[in-house]
Amino acid sequence: MKADWFAKAPVIPRNYKVADFGVDADVLATQKSIKGAEKVKGHTMTANFGQKDRGYPINYSVPSFGADPEITASQLNLAKVERDMGHRIKLRTNKEVMDEWGMIRYETRAVPDFGVDSDILST
Repeated sequence: MKADWFAKAPVIPRNYKVADFGVDADVLATQKSIKGAEKVKGHTMTANFGQKDRGYPINYSVPSFGADPEITASQLNLAKVERDMGHRIKLRTNKEVMDEWGMIRYETRAVPDFGVDSDILST
């Protein structure tokens, strides 16, 4: 069974064209400031996001002590409830839900217009 709003909801447009207004003015101003600072200092700024020696080991193996006790308790509780209720919960991935629905759809309703708030008008 699907919710009533599902059938009436419009499809949200996707992959539409967006106007290209060029590089943002703030980005251009920042680039200009960097060039000016580099000229004054006689040094070109560079960024290096590669791995460097941190002075301590990384990417080392961590021993596995098994599932966290809270996870184990949750799994046991779920199994007990499913057995008691005679029903098994089927957890689905987001992809499975999206495949069933086809696309994300949202309910749209008219929002009442109560006019401009009196606090806004008085300030």
